[in-house]
Amino acid sequence: MSKLCKVYGAALVVLSLAAVSPAQAILLNTGDSVVFNFDVTAGAPPPPPYIDVQTNFFFSGFDAGEHATVEIFGDLDALGPIVVLSFPLDGPVTSVGIGFGDPSTEDGVFSARLVADQGPFDVDAAEALGFVLVEDVFQFTSFVPGTISGAPEPASLALIGIGALAAAAMRRRRSK
Repeated sequence: MSKLCKVYGAALVVLSLAAVSPAQAILLNTGDSVVFNFDVTAGAPPPPPYIDVQTNFFFSGFDAGEHATVEIFGDLDALGPIVVLSFPLDGPVTSVGIGFGDPSTEDGVFSARLVADQGPFDVDAAEALGFVLVEDVFQFTSFVPGTISGAPEPASLALIGIGALAAAAMRRRRSK
């Protein structure tokens, strides 16, 4: 039983470290893509509707001769209408901001797909913010980080780990 406790404790430590570790750069080789989901309502006020939103991407190793394409979608997970179709990026570049206004993004929830047409390069971060116009003055939310589509959240990882530990405990109990 003490071995099971040690394994359980080690699993919880690993899961908690994964939950607080900083995001890693994402290496994109030629033909690879990544989808970032954004919810600018998670930033500081003002609330929607937003007349404009902006996404910023940060790169390293995006050199001369390398090329990428960004597509912006009105829903999460690269679904819904395409708002910005094939915004080209040519290296060398370390960051780029893309601003756009569209009825499908006025709720502040949208996604962006970044495709490496010619790589490799690293995507270090992605962020977005929303703009509103109040009495002829632009107000904007704070920047919110993009989350990678399909990446499990730390709570989901913890549940998977607990389930695996419970299955191991049941198997061990049956084998005795």
